[in-house]
Amino acid sequence: MAGYYPKFPGTMQLNLQVWIPPTVQILTPYVNDLVEAGETYTYEIKLRNTGSKDVSISPEFTEGGDVIYYDSVSPYGGAAYAFENDAISIEAPEEVKAGQTAVVKMTLKVPADAKGSYSGNLDLNIDDPGIREYEGKIYLNFRILPIPEEPYETTFKTTDSGNISIEVRAYQYGYSLYTAGGNRDLAPSFEVNLIDPSGKKITPDLVSKKI
Repeated sequence: MAGYYPKFPGTMQLNLQVWIPPTVQILTPYVNDLVEAGETYTYEIKLRNTGSKDVSISPEFTEGGDVIYYDSVSPYGGAAYAFENDAISIEAPEEVKAGQTAVVKMTLKVPADAKGSYSGNLDLNIDDPGIREYEGKIYLNFRILPIPEEPYETTFKTTDSGNISIEVRAYQYGYSLYTAGGNRDLAPSFEVNLIDPSGKKITPDLVSKKI
């Protein structure tokens, strides 16, 4: 060890970490949802106390959790938050009783003009020495459902007068992890209309559908 501690030959350094098993289990470690502007959503964060003593909790939001939204017109400027922490209210017991499961109720009231995304942390402040600081946080992520102001339109030409096939796809990922009630219908839906060169509206026939 002389090479590491030249002034103290013949010495050594000993570091020990004593692991304490946690008594509180966080059954809902994150809340990830696709939400609509102007709507209200309720979530339940469940905590189970496997120990023999009551454990106190005191949920609060940590600072610096908001994700900035960049509008589509100026992707590198014009930053604005989707909404602030005050859009979320928390109802929680003061402690998790020994051998029982407690529920922290979280209500999100999405502002009517909200756009973009929100990401934050809800620190439960669990008085359990077996839970490290970062392990006692609930990670929150919400994305506002984008609603087009006008329908998407495109023009194309055909080479003959036969039938044509149009395939419409939607890509969605990550929003079934925890949704309001756990079973919200987020399946995409489309209305497809065709207009011929004379301006006549043509209703297409649905051939197949796959989810």
